[in-house]
Amino acid sequence: MNDGHMSLWSEVFSTDPEYTKSYQGAGGFKGTAISSLYPIQRATQMFGPLGQGWGYEILADEFIPGAPILNETHGVIGNEQTHSLRIRVWANWKGSTIATIHYGLTPHIYSNKYGVQTDHEAQKKSLTDALKKALTMWGFSADVYMGLHDDPDYLRSISNEYAVAKSDDQAGAMVKQAIEYNDWTIKTA
Repeated sequence: MNDGHMSLWSEVFSTDPEYTKSYQGAGGFKGTAISSLYPIQRATQMFGPLGQGWGYEILADEFIPGAPILNETHGVIGNEQTHSLRIRVWANWKGSTIATIHYGLTPHIYSNKYGVQTDHEAQKKSLTDALKKALTMWGFSADVYMGLHDDPDYLRSISNEYAVAKSDDQAGAMVKQAIEYNDWTIKTA
């Protein structure tokens, strides 16, 4: 899977299960959610700091009116609103700039069993949604979106891979620290 066209996809395909959780959405849909910052962390690992190696620009930011909100006598008291954000995400990859456009959508004013609700963080949530979806187009956390985290065998395998990598990172850090300490003690002796 790591030919020239799939090299980025291959590098960012898997998701550390530590940054996921199971959820149940509206209508009984069950799935795996990814921590909001995980794709941003992975993009920073791949491309460099946000604003230097990769970034985004907001192309459209609007509130879209929706269904009417009714009172107890079925009179219209307002309309639901959804926040919509369209962004262009770019990155420097192997000497070229790559880019994709995606949307984020979040209910802003809506009605539920508790009455009329307003989400004051709709714009922030729409940006997070758009970033996660745009990065997915390049393969970031594609294993989650392809349903592989619902397969116990895959999840066990990927959990083991990340555990080994983390233990290797910790062991490497300890060795580096020991070498630096030994260099220091030799120089000061």
